[in-house]
Formats: sequence, C-alpha cells, structure tokens
Amino acid sequence: MKKLKTKDLIIITILLLIVLVTGFMLLKKNLKIKEELKEVKETNLIDVYKDINDISISSLKEKYNNDDIVALLEIKSLDILMPIVKTNDNDYYLNHSLYKNESFISSVPFIDYRQDETSKQINIYGHNSSIYNLPFKKLEKYLDHAFYENNKDIYFKYNDTLEHYEIFSVAIVNKSSKEEHMKFTYESDEEYKEHFKRLKKMSI
Repeated sequence: MKKLKTKDLIIITILLLIVLVTGFMLLKKNLKIKEELKEVKETNLIDVYKDINDISISSLKEKYNNDDIVALLEIKSLDILMPIVKTNDNDYYLNHSLYKNESFISSVPFIDYRQDETSKQINIYGHNSSIYNLPFKKLEKYLDHAFYENNKDIYFKYNDTLEHYEIFSVAIVNKSSKEEHMKFTYESDEEYKEHFKRLKKMSI
C-alpha cells in the first residue's frame, strides 16, 4: 500500500477538522433553534390563561424580566394570546427573543417605535416562516374569505387598557415604506378617512 505523503496527510486532517467544526456548529444551531421554538410555545399564553382580562402587563414584565412589554394581543379564533413589545427602534426584536436573548427565529411581535397608545394607527410586526411553526403564520388563514367573515374580532390590551377591534381589510404588502399601511400621521379627519378607504380598497 502506498504511503501517504506529509502534504496529503495535512490536507486530509484539515478537511476532517472542517467537517467536524461544521457539524458542531450545525448541531449547536439546531439545539438553539429547538430551545427558541420551546420559548415561542411558552410565550403564547393561550394554554395558561383563558382570557386576556386575566393578565396584567406588569405581571408579564415581571414574568419575562422585560420592561419592553407594553401590550397583549388576543385572536381567539387563532388561539393567539401573546405579549407585544416596543423599544426605541424597529431593529432590536428582529433578532432577539422576549427574554432579550439573541435569536435565529426572532418570533416576538413588536409595535412600531414611532407609535404609542394614543396613535390613530398601531402597527404590530411579527415573523412568519415556511420552516418553523410560528404564531403569526396562523394569520394566513385570513386569506380565506369564509374564515375572515366568521373571525373578525381582535382584542388588544395596551398598558392595561383593553380595546376590541374588527378586521376590515386583508392585504399582502411588500417591504416598501410607500405602502399605505406605513402612513402614520394625518392632517385632518378627512385625510384619515381617505386612508381607511385606501386600505379597504387594498383588501383581497
């Protein structure tokens, strides 16, 4: 049998190290994702509380050790009852969890930092995924007209003030800031009404 040259042994050793390191990194990432998916399940409080009225925002801040929690979202028809966060930008929660850990999945819904409970419009952003089972993926059910007609109610508690909303428009939009849903300020009540008319017109 032909003896391997030193150069060949070095190349084989390097390749083996690359395979081992890559395998370790993939295993580490998979374990992290598994941990995050468990957290996602825990942050949907539907299995713990029967109703949004049973929960206070202050108790959630304490539970998750996170003062960024400002609201609760409940969509009963989708079994969603989740804390909503808000910070001083729209970037932080793109890659952080409710526990403020760095996150691959980044599933915690957050309010646009430019808005508060007095705003005429409150944008809530949340992740969807074709790979992972995230809560906001359920929103795709509203693409079905029959489901929409029978499940229009949304409950939103902001700083312990509970509001009841009804869905009036369902649309698929892109990342452009020119989209109608990104309009936040209005010069008059008439302009605000026109905004709603355009959102209604966008609806599928």
